[in-house]
Amino acid sequence: MSKIQNFSIKYELLRRLYFRWAYNYIYFKKVVVIGFENLPHDRPVILAPNHQNALIDPLNLVSKLKFQPVFLARQDVFKPGIITKLLTFIKIMPVYRIRDGVESLSKNDEIFKKSIDVLWDNKQ
Repeated sequence: MSKIQNFSIKYELLRRLYFRWAYNYIYFKKVVVIGFENLPHDRPVILAPNHQNALIDPLNLVSKLKFQPVFLARQDVFKPGIITKLLTFIKIMPVYRIRDGVESLSKNDEIFKKSIDVLWDNKQ
């Protein structure tokens, strides 16, 4: 079974053909990136974009980073069917919150283990 942190040529094509093009030329006419030179390239890094829209900041990162980041997002955006498949394809994993039901919090154990695996594998 493929790990979410493994390089995906299909994802890379989507990233280069859509995300970079759309975010750099259609959605945002001017994007100023400050501090990219401070990101380590020889070890794992945790980025914590925090935007009320919840999707704009991560997608902006996808359009700018040279590696394929893996994200965590609240579970309620993972609707059954095509949405979940799409979010998984673009390397987003669900995180369960108390409002998703206290009984669902134990599902985070697997997600956090996968997150640790991503960091340990240091795939970039």
